[in-house]
Amino acid sequence: MDDNTQDSHAYFYCYSRRCALFVRSMGIFYDKIGTHPVTGAVYTRFEKTQKLVDVLKLWNEIKYRFDSTAEEVKSDAKISSA
Repeated sequence: MDDNTQDSHAYFYCYSRRCALFVRSMGIFYDKIGTHPVTGAVYTRFEKTQKLVDVLKLWNEIKYRFDSTAEEVKSDAKISSA
């Protein structure tokens, strides 16, 4: 059994860099960064805890709020560089 399936119940494999950075900013440290053996996608592995579950619920509530802000910043950067 590979590392990803053997301990999948004890760990959360995060494939979103934004989500991983958010979790990390909330004081939760990852224990491994690796690549998926089939897809090659990079993941950040966190041990599952109640705090992690709570932080992920918060992330799901707010993650889309940053999309429009990011687009505005890109748009402003294009205008100022022209």
